[in-house]
Amino acid sequence: MVSCEKITSQNCGKLDASCDPNDSTAPCCSTLTCNPQTKKCDITTTTNNIFCADNKSVNTAIGCIPTDPQGFITKFLSLAVGLGGGIAFLLIIFGGFQIMTSAGNPEKLAAGKELVSAAISGLLLIVFSLFLLRLIGYTIFKIPGFG
Repeated sequence: MVSCEKITSQNCGKLDASCDPNDSTAPCCSTLTCNPQTKKCDITTTTNNIFCADNKSVNTAIGCIPTDPQGFITKFLSLAVGLGGGIAFLLIIFGGFQIMTSAGNPEKLAAGKELVSAAISGLLLIVFSLFLLRLIGYTIFKIPGFG
């Protein structure tokens, strides 16, 4: 199989897009390779290489994870903030649903209000903890990865 990873085009990343291993305008890119028999971009024909295209990160189920400490910390923090923000969003939606469907029941109304306030408090805690990490880790101690 011929790798088409370095080639860019408007069809970049589309499975079953037409490609030609001998043509520099072949549309395969990212983790797709060009199958010479079918002349289609195929995900099942990727190489057994565990490293991503830049050879500085490892290919995992959640994407390319950098192997250098600074890149790893940055990737980990961005994943954690995204996950925390998503969970807070879902909790706010669920708490709002509880408030709307409480039908005057003070216990359900209080539970919904508490859930919304806890989700917002948790989101604020995440934001301020990132600020403190940057302040302490990068500004004061100059630890790589926090900048």
